[in-house]
Amino acid sequence: MFTSGEMAKKQFDKMHFVLKNYLETDINLLESLIYQKPDMGNENIQTYDFQNNPKNIKFKSPLHLAIEAKNTRMINLLLFYLSKIDAIDYNIKDIFKLLINY
Repeated sequence: MFTSGEMAKKQFDKMHFVLKNYLETDINLLESLIYQKPDMGNENIQTYDFQNNPKNIKFKSPLHLAIEAKNTRMINLLLFYLSKIDAIDYNIKDIFKLLINY
């Protein structure tokens, strides 16, 4: 849901509403923020053969998408809710240097 792009990039109020309700309903639902979707560029994800065609494909989370969109408000919101997840093993090393600005 969050990795489709538009919500993570532009729809702050909708994202805030969803995440707030996730937190109130079941904090484990927030783990959907750490899911990553492959960034295929012009490739079609439905027909791409990941096993036989190894390629350096980048995987992006909602936080990656918000950073690409330079949406400071969304980045702060996502970081706030990511901080609520216990024992997170979400690796943000690839974008940590970009977060310094936020």
